[in-house]
Amino acid sequence: MNLSKISDRLAKLQGPIGDLPGLDVDCVLVAQQTCVGLNDGIATCKIDEISSEVALSLTTTNPDYESLAARIIVSDLHKKTNSSVLQTFTAMNGYVNDHGEVQPLINAATFASVEKHHECLQRIIDYDQDYDYSVFGLKTLLKGYLQPKDRPLERPQHMLLRVAIGIWGDDIQQVTKTYQLMSSKRYTHATPSLFNLGTCNPHSASCYLLGTEDSIEGLGDTWTKASKISKSAGGIGLNVSNIRGTGALIRSTGGRSNGLVPMARTFNMLTAWIEQGGKRKGAIALYIEPWHVDVFQFIQLRRPQGADDLRARNIFLALWLNDVFMQRVQEGATWSLMDPDACRGLTDVWGDDFRHLYESYEKQGKFVRQVKAQDLWNMILRCQVESGLPYLLNKDAANSKSNQMNLGTIKCSNLCAEIIEFSDHQHTSVCNLASIALPRFVQKDLQFDYEGLHDTVQTVVRNLDHMLDVCIYPVEDAKTTNLRDRPLGVGVQGLADTFIAMRAPFESCAAKDLNRNIFETMYHAALTASVELAKQKGPYASYRGSPMSKGQLQFDLWQQSGPTGYPIDTTHKWDWDKLRDAIRVHGVRNSLLLANMPTCSTSQILGCSESFQPVNSNIYSRKTGAGSFICINKPLVRDLQELGIWNSDIKNKIITNDGSVQGIKEIPQELQVLYKTIWEIKQKCCIDLAADRGPFICQSQSMNLFLAEHSLRKLSAMLMYAWQKRLKTICYYCHVKVEAKPVQVTTPAIQHNPEIDAVCEACSA
Repeated sequence: MNLSKISDRLAKLQGPIGDLPGLDVDCVLVAQQTCVGLNDGIATCKIDEISSEVALSLTTTNPDYESLAARIIVSDLHKKTNSSVLQTFTAMNGYVNDHGEVQPLINAATFASVEKHHECLQRIIDYDQDYDYSVFGLKTLLKGYLQPKDRPLERPQHMLLRVAIGIWGDDIQQVTKTYQLMSSKRYTHATPSLFNLGTCNPHSASCYLLGTEDSIEGLGDTWTKASKISKSAGGIGLNVSNIRGTGALIRSTGGRSNGLVPMARTFNMLTAWIEQGGKRKGAIALYIEPWHVDVFQFIQLRRPQGADDLRARNIFLALWLNDVFMQRVQEGATWSLMDPDACRGLTDVWGDDFRHLYESYEKQGKFVRQVKAQDLWNMILRCQVESGLPYLLNKDAANSKSNQMNLGTIKCSNLCAEIIEFSDHQHTSVCNLASIALPRFVQKDLQFDYEGLHDTVQTVVRNLDHMLDVCIYPVEDAKTTNLRDRPLGVGVQGLADTFIAMRAPFESCAAKDLNRNIFETMYHAALTASVELAKQKGPYASYRGSPMSKGQLQFDLWQQSGPTGYPIDTTHKWDWDKLRDAIRVHGVRNSLLLANMPTCSTSQILGCSESFQPVNSNIYSRKTGAGSFICINKPLVRDLQELGIWNSDIKNKIITNDGSVQGIKEIPQELQVLYKTIWEIKQKCCIDLAADRGPFICQSQSMNLFLAEHSLRKLSAMLMYAWQKRLKTICYYCHVKVEAKPVQVTTPAIQHNPEIDAVCEACSA
């Protein structure tokens, strides 16, 4: 053992690497503590592992130690892998599995492109960018993203290059542009795309929306589709509102239906049996409307208590609400539960058409039973407090603001409640996702680079659109529907980080303006790119009759369907009149463009806060499938270091305060306001921000709501407010803070429900 060799190696990693600055760490201290864990005959890779763990343990004293730990991991990975692009992809092409069989990790087209352009690819690949990942991000990549899973031949930059080639093949100019944008962390494709593009299983779509027929044959066909989609790593949203309820007549046999619960349990077993590409359990969300006779049993399927034969705890539950129900809850009126077999057509209409049909069935006495609307609402609230479910979406808002309304009534959303597309038993809707890393557009002078964001979004739209043509589909009607409608989902991650970097507290007017301007810019850019694609290739096949074909953009639909006088003003930064004229002449290539999805895995990889959500805590430990990690709000520590007040005493006060900086007298008030956590930010503010950006998001938003205390009254008020703001997604997950605990003596743990993480990861971008 030689202490100086270890410290010298760490010193090399401490210095500047590429464009990355040097680190303010004590390499000798890390080397000394590393030596304590050494033994005779230890491998050098094991020394790296111990050094990384030592550095990581010092993170709470200085965030630079986490960066050192990450650099050690990258350096070790680089020692184990090949720096030659050609040799790496050759090894992946000739990979031998555990059974001694040649099992290529990349497809023939990808390998052919690498062979043809390897000299150019070698010039553009920048391995120094690997050192810009956090420990959390690297562990996430090593756990399941880099090929192969157990002993990766890929480096992170190889993975990004594989994805770029998987999209563009021999178009080396587009490959270069796509790779460089991903390598610089300006955006990322979704988890299924990172897993699969360029491989022998190039399924890149994240979300699938299905319907089913109310028959043995129809349900069997849906079960088969869901199995194939799940095998290909897709998350599923399934509308089952038309399935007859408990006690309904089965005409072919004279028997009676057992209703939704046994059917739900069948899909519950499917998710455990058919895994997503062998990497995760399958994930399905079932959607029903609140008038269904089995709604009470349905929303309780995930409750922690109750008989197992009445529960289905692997699936995800969602309610496709409507304005009639919500108004009756407000009024304390009666609500009628109906069987879809006896009261047909309710799933096929919305707005006034639904109201008239529903009330006509009531007048005819066709309901199975009547309850107080508030009784059903209160059961929904109790289930949300206990399990976070069901998701709540507004059928009327979703349909009245959809550019696909010419296709028919939209009957459900997807697994994560942000995709709003038409689907039925004959049309499986699909969506490919990507997310923009917003913090990368904050400039050194604390100005936001809207032009750079505009350019990046246009590239992402072109990439996603091209993916529709080159990826493969697990079921044929998914391909037919997707190529007909060509919907996309461009979202964001790191909005909270962006607010912090721009010194705009989450509840401030500055954050409100920034939020709105970002999403107006993204919508304008996405439409601009889609018009350019339409000039080259023509509009999407189902364009005629859509709102956009009539000159109506998303914010126009919000004005028409919102409360009287709801103002939707566009800024003077972008020329909307010119864009409208271009759409009128050329049409657009894509029916839908923006969607704010959860970014559970990919935000871990890029080191951003999740999606548009505020931060959970300023210091916490988090356990995931990739391991346990201490997470610290680095900008907060930097600010406290600049003030000269970051020390173990302040750190312990934040830990004792459950990761909050509120009420710590040494921390200036402006920093306490800037670093509020999700539990300290008014949810009304989060809902208002969602409503402000909603007119520029043509799909929807996976909006979690957080309740700091166990109060059904406050939860009800939050949800009602979100409905009144005409949000399409009223609530994705409802998170209720755990009751008060004894004083913290260790880093507070954010106990993420692994099932919640699983559903987010299934389609995260």
